[in-house]
Amino acid sequence: RPERGAPDPAERMHLVSIGTPLDGIECRIVDENGVSLEERRLGEVALRGPNVMRGYVGEDSDSPERERTRIESGWLHTGDLGYLADGELYVVGRAYDRIAWRDGRHLVPEEVELFVDAVDGVYAGRTAAFGVEADDETEASREQLVIAFELQSGAEREPVERSMRHLLDRHLDVEPDALVALSPRSIPRTKSGKVQRSLARALYLRNMLDRRERHGRWGTLRRTWQLLRTQAETAGSRLREQFQSWLDT
Repeated sequence: RPERGAPDPAERMHLVSIGTPLDGIECRIVDENGVSLEERRLGEVALRGPNVMRGYVGEDSDSPERERTRIESGWLHTGDLGYLADGELYVVGRAYDRIAWRDGRHLVPEEVELFVDAVDGVYAGRTAAFGVEADDETEASREQLVIAFELQSGAEREPVERSMRHLLDRHLDVEPDALVALSPRSIPRTKSGKVQRSLARALYLRNMLDRRERHGRWGTLRRTWQLLRTQAETAGSRLREQFQSWLDT
């Protein structure tokens, strides 16, 4: 994680090498067409070797097509985004999380979230940046940038969003299409604490991203289901009683 207390988010951005491949393992970085890239060029991590897995268990049935690992000509395309430097591998994030933004760039959510987390009033580590389809047909191949963040208790939304926009414009030259302030514990995360951007995006499109709204709707559904079940049980009891009465006669 970035160091705490750094005065500028740019000073907090550190990537740690995971080392060089073991003997017998080949590693390369490829673009969207599977072409190998030079060192310090960002792309998908591909591996080849006798002990490289074929994919994740169960992903063929449960994982969306764009999120799956795949084997091509003996190379495992991992879905991880990274680059090589002096033969060492640096992993940045997941390739499918990248956002095809309107200026032609591919934004890395982790980088955007880093600056958002640096703003006073935002719960650090509880931010999700993701792309949604553009409304304009002329931008059909691009995505809108949505940033959802949990607002600390007592913090005012407007100054927080102003600071956020200033940092993103200054350091990344990015103007988000939508900022979504949420109540605490709204951003979905895995048991290990990783932000689930795909789930956050799905909830956002259903207007159910905020925990209070989500729980309110699910509460209504639960109450409706309980009422229907009670009515069904009551009706069933009445039918059994009528049937038993008919048998007795």
